[in-house]
Amino acid sequence: MSGGCTNCGRKGGCDSRKHEMMAEVQKALQQLYPTGRWDQRDHGAGPLAGGGPAAQFGPALAEALSQRLKAFALFCPGEPEDFSDYVYVLCLGRKPCLLEAREGLTSAESVIGENVGARVQELYLRVSLSTLAPFAAVQELRMELVAPRPGERDWLLQQQSRAGVFDPVLLPRYQKLVAVLTEHGVRNVDFGEIDEAPEGFDGDAHFERFGVPATTANYLFFAGPTEGLGAEVIHATDVSLVRHLPET
Repeated sequence: MSGGCTNCGRKGGCDSRKHEMMAEVQKALQQLYPTGRWDQRDHGAGPLAGGGPAAQFGPALAEALSQRLKAFALFCPGEPEDFSDYVYVLCLGRKPCLLEAREGLTSAESVIGENVGARVQELYLRVSLSTLAPFAAVQELRMELVAPRPGERDWLLQQQSRAGVFDPVLLPRYQKLVAVLTEHGVRNVDFGEIDEAPEGFDGDAHFERFGVPATTANYLFFAGPTEGLGAEVIHATDVSLVRHLPET
């Protein structure tokens, strides 16, 4: 199951909602990529009318999600190649958390505490807020911090993303999260519906670069693969990050 529907017992209503959602997605794709090629976006077309959720909106959304879901939530601007900004919601774990260490808001030592050599694991909901169109999409994301061995100084932060929300423990919070997005006028796009190549579009350039076909998510939210394992190194003394390309 990808995502999890907020009105599970109403099949007809769900089908109608998804049809409307995908019609909006298709319209956005055609406006943003008039040639159909992943590497030929019309930069003059985005953000579309109504815009993508602005960067100023992200911190307010993080605050709203923190209050409604009773969980730590943090807004993180996207990388230069992303078409999104992000809000992370900590669902399994505790503060200070790995996300804070990754973002330089705390030290890896404060997350590890006295458990040197231990593994710290956390589970998040990651909201991608498209900067191209008024859409959001939600994934589950696992983080694991592996402490250095005696005499070494670097922690390894592993991050594994999935193409949607699958862990049953996340679904109640996911449903509340979607409700908050709706209240803020942001269309949540079910990840399971955008994790395939859009019909009639040419994603060859994406395949040449990443080794996997371009999905709809790669046209609207971010360039990299929707699922994969990535790693970062966090130094013990200065918390600086050395980023590595995700492995697929």
